[in-house]
Amino acid sequence: MQEDQYENESSSDGIGRRAEEIATWYFRLNGFLLIPGFIVHPDVPRPTPRTEADLLGVRLKGSSEGVWRGTREDHFRPGAKRIAMTDHAILTGPARVGTVMKHLVAMVEVKAGECAINGPWTDRETKGLAQGQSNMERALARVGFGDRSEIAQAGNAMYEHLRYEGREFVVQYFSVGRTVSSSLKNQYPKLIQITFDEIAAFLRDRFNGFPEKIPQERDISLWRGFGNSFRWWFESKGYRGAPSIESCKAAVHRFIRTGCCD
Repeated sequence: MQEDQYENESSSDGIGRRAEEIATWYFRLNGFLLIPGFIVHPDVPRPTPRTEADLLGVRLKGSSEGVWRGTREDHFRPGAKRIAMTDHAILTGPARVGTVMKHLVAMVEVKAGECAINGPWTDRETKGLAQGQSNMERALARVGFGDRSEIAQAGNAMYEHLRYEGREFVVQYFSVGRTVSSSLKNQYPKLIQITFDEIAAFLRDRFNGFPEKIPQERDISLWRGFGNSFRWWFESKGYRGAPSIESCKAAVHRFIRTGCCD
């Protein structure tokens, strides 16, 4: 598909929604507690919110998940050794400050096309408001960490860099899209941009390395939308014959366009 054609399609509500759905599954499988469509409400009635984030997530520093096996390759057999899953370094890396891992608050914007950020999160006019009144400060206060002075400090850091490193928490802005924005990369070096190709490669490693985590028939109602579509597509390739990274990328982009990985 041509780039401009994909960009035109990305204006569709359906395509945008499906792109957000893939990002939601990606953060979910990496241990984030998520609020989709997080809204900063206005102080007076008006038709639109002050701003919103496609996803607001928190990943606690001790987050861990694994399976019990005899060996790493010994799938589906009870064993005495816990094999820990490795979450994606793109997400776990930002929580590390030096040698210390901290809780990670993720503010996520998702686009079907090129990575972008939501303007009101970087609106300089709101930065100059009284303490606690800017969009960033309101959002961070709702998360519930730090005192008022730290929230103000974090808000300023987010406006400047889209990243804050605090005593216990790191706040990081992520932008998910089909391609990386070079202009954003230059303007905000600390912004983390994640492509759907990178998400597809992670999903391939996770599903191939830990098939025990893929729901069976009795659990089908627990995985819906993209998770269920990708599961069915991946399983059709067989547990031992995992699809290639390129085919996983194609399946992810196919879901964005059509709503189905097949």
